[in-house]
Amino acid sequence: MAAPLKHDVSLDGSLVLHPKVSWLPFVWDRPLALMADGSVVTVDDIETHRSDDDGVTWRNAQIIDLGGQGHHGGVMEAAIEQLKDGRVWMLIRTNWGRCWEAFSYDDGLTWREIRPSAIEASTSPATIRRLQSGRLMLIWNRLTMEGKTEHALYGGDGIATEVAVSNQRRELSIAFSEDEGATFTKPVVLAALPDSTEEKIMLAYPRVMEYRPGEVWVTSMQGGLHCRFLEADFVG
Repeated sequence: MAAPLKHDVSLDGSLVLHPKVSWLPFVWDRPLALMADGSVVTVDDIETHRSDDDGVTWRNAQIIDLGGQGHHGGVMEAAIEQLKDGRVWMLIRTNWGRCWEAFSYDDGLTWREIRPSAIEASTSPATIRRLQSGRLMLIWNRLTMEGKTEHALYGGDGIATEVAVSNQRRELSIAFSEDEGATFTKPVVLAALPDSTEEKIMLAYPRVMEYRPGEVWVTSMQGGLHCRFLEADFVG
């Protein structure tokens, strides 16, 4: 049974909600995915949590730790989405030139088949989202910028990371999959910083909402992106 909605005037005195808007019973700024059985799964870096009561209580699940050295070494900041066969697919940020992936057969409680994915990426988190068309949409910072074969490296000193890695956060690209992530369309640059932009300004951490069927809204935590587009303009 769904938990009843509770309409509060404010949460901590700093925010006031519209009377038709209610607080969730939890605070989270990480990816959330709704499972076919109605449970909710979220991921905090590489530790998943599952709720069977509309977010009132949570069960901690397996932590994925693949080693690494430094404050940004190893794996972190994963994205999740449920596949049509019931598995949950996790795409994980790494410092190894590509996203790694893992699969759960129990709605995010345990993970196996942890391995490199086919998705080359910089050390920046990707977002994967199922659209109402049934396609999966990927938004991420590719390993290098469009038309380039290399990018300035970051880390490798054991303080930030154990290996030097591309920190390409000048462009965000999109691609679509019609076969549950096995293959994706050719990446298209969704947004890019002008060449004159200072290096310290970055474009990364995309957030996605399908506002209506086929109309996608994208914002970013870094770079101030706020745009919308039609799925049909990128796929046939």
